[in-house]
Amino acid sequence: MEKKEISILLIEDDSDDILLIQDMLAEVRSPSLRFRIQCVERLDRGLERLASEPFDVVLLDLSLPDSTGLETFTKVYGQVPAMPIVVLTGFDDDAAALEAVRMGAQDYLVKSHVHSRVIVRVILYAIERKKLQQLKDEFVSTVSHELRTPLSIIKSAISNLKGGVLGSLPEKQREIVEMTSRNVNRLARLINDLLDLSRLESGKAKVNRRRFDPVRLIQETLQTFNGAAEERGILLETDSPKKLPAIYGDPDLLTQVLTNLLENALRFAKSRVAVKAEVQGSSRVKISVIDDGEGIKPEDIGKLFNKFEQIERPVGGAGYKGTGLGLTICKRIVELHQGSMGVESVVGTGSRFHFTLPAVIDKKGDKKGEIS
Repeated sequence: MEKKEISILLIEDDSDDILLIQDMLAEVRSPSLRFRIQCVERLDRGLERLASEPFDVVLLDLSLPDSTGLETFTKVYGQVPAMPIVVLTGFDDDAAALEAVRMGAQDYLVKSHVHSRVIVRVILYAIERKKLQQLKDEFVSTVSHELRTPLSIIKSAISNLKGGVLGSLPEKQREIVEMTSRNVNRLARLINDLLDLSRLESGKAKVNRRRFDPVRLIQETLQTFNGAAEERGILLETDSPKKLPAIYGDPDLLTQVLTNLLENALRFAKSRVAVKAEVQGSSRVKISVIDDGEGIKPEDIGKLFNKFEQIERPVGGAGYKGTGLGLTICKRIVELHQGSMGVESVVGTGSRFHFTLPAVIDKKGDKKGEIS
């Protein structure tokens, strides 16, 4: 019987833990299974290895010399969303474990609780779960593609009815056509969002990375919302420096993120929406969208980035039916750029959605690409 070889990348900086995991995997005595493990001690080296070699699974320590906490997972997941990732940690933290799984980790192992049989079982299950998830995503993508053609025909027919191409309609018939049009458009948004999310989660999304000026991206995106803000009586403003470090990424995808956040903010704001950009730390750019709406209940914050999750917002969004995928897509796009996304909100005061992206840094550690 030919042995199946499973290729593992272990990103771990503790030499004792590396030896322990290698010994555990070496203990496996199976006629059909063997493990090939490569080890790196820093996140940046792990990302380089993932970019150049194929692996079946990643074992990831969250505390590394160049990255700590769940942001470590976010950076790896952003680069290889289609690869199963098992988090290894020395901390027995149920809340962190649950959050890691919500973010896309296949499992969360506490080092002190791991032995040979456990780690082998977890690796094998992680690979199989990821395969099943990919099959599901491919099914959703295929069905969504197939729905596009008949939906386009329906939209065209409804457009002809609304435009009077087939003759004028009585009042009651016009109302039915308008209602049908709204629901068809909602269905079209859902299909497009499903396709976007499927591409992002499968790792098949086209990312056209280049160096760009985030200040210019913010200004150009805000211009598209001037009319909508004025129509609703919302003051739309920006609080950004004239210069920011350049970002290396896909400006079209990141414009989609900012657009979604601005649409949500305008929908729920009372009188003001602001976009703030700032340098965070020594190597990151943080962009925030702030509204003065009624805010979000603390118990609902954790649901915001879940698929198909729609929470109750008390003011401003009444009657609007979204797809429940917009913020999930935004988060995946940001993670694809090795960034992070979050939200703070106070009921009765407003909300701040923000995302943080790595800036372009030269070899000496200076921020490059500042553009007037």
